[in-house]
Amino acid sequence: MIKRLDKVFIYVGDIARAKRFYGEVLGLPRANAPEGDIAFDIDGIQIILVPDRERGCPRTGADICLWTPDIEATYGKLVVDGVNFFKPPTRESWGGWFAGLFDSEGNRIYLIQY
Repeated sequence: MIKRLDKVFIYVGDIARAKRFYGEVLGLPRANAPEGDIAFDIDGIQIILVPDRERGCPRTGADICLWTPDIEATYGKLVVDGVNFFKPPTRESWGGWFAGLFDSEGNRIYLIQY
């Protein structure tokens, strides 16, 4: 099943302002990120700032990613348990797997395997 928190994506309207807040005000160390995003690392867990752009992202808000060693098995168990998925396990261009689900309150959670 799920083993750990992996990433938190925070969608921002002003990437420069958010970069300053997380980097300078909170003092979080930088990490590598996909082009256009800015990432910070807290004890191996990434906080990734994603600017508002054409990716189907909300203007603001956050998503969390939970790591699982077997996304297909986790997906299957959660479907049986009645969890509502908006994205089935899909291999992404970067080589890993993503699946997206809604929690009991409608918040997005992603399962990730790499």
